[in-house]
Amino acid sequence: MRGYLVPALNHARRLVADCKTLLGLRDGLAGQTILNWGAGTPLAQWAGVQVSGEPLRVTGLGFKLRVRVHGHESHRLQFGRLAPAIGNLDQLQTLDLCCHKLLGTFPPELERLRHLRDLNLWLHGGARLDGCLSAAFVEQLEVAEGVRVCGQEERSS
Repeated sequence: MRGYLVPALNHARRLVADCKTLLGLRDGLAGQTILNWGAGTPLAQWAGVQVSGEPLRVTGLGFKLRVRVHGHESHRLQFGRLAPAIGNLDQLQTLDLCCHKLLGTFPPELERLRHLRDLNLWLHGGARLDGCLSAAFVEQLEVAEGVRVCGQEERSS
């Protein structure tokens, strides 16, 4: 099994750390949804995870809704939480959690993500995260949707 999740294990120590972070986030983020993140599936096939760059790192998290034939939604993150460990994904460029149901707060650790450019937190059915992010952090983003800036109204750009 060694090297199965992460290709070229001996050359991808930072990617292994990203993988461990994602496994730590998995159950909290998914809530009542089941994510295929685990030892039986290569990291490149994990739902919502984008790996790119040289060396390879996790650069995107984005969960697209899949809809069944009869219009019933599936694969929506249900009642999950965005944990502080998200700040450990230091090469993350995109975080798109649009149209999911999340609870909790904006983890301040999001502001450690210096490479983050696209942040979409428009949540489904009126769900929202409590708290806010600093204006300086939000200004570095090219896209900031569903984000509350401390001292301002919700921002969508």
